[in-house]
Amino acid sequence: MKKHLPKEITGSDLNDNISDNREKTLADYEKMIIENTLKRYEGNKTKAAEVLGIKRQTLYNKLKDYSLDS
Repeated sequence: MKKHLPKEITGSDLNDNISDNREKTLADYEKMIIENTLKRYEGNKTKAAEVLGIKRQTLYNKLKDYSLDS
């Protein structure tokens, strides 16, 4: 079953962002949503956390978990 999140969150169709054919995990989608939201808000983590509906510290933890903290 394919589920699509609004483009306001993802910035594009999620299926366009994963190029292989393996089953997608919730973590795959969460990582893409975080990446796209940060891109949309030019790396502004405070705004990204606000839009995602999570605390800023939660976003920082997820960035670390997904090796996106640079």
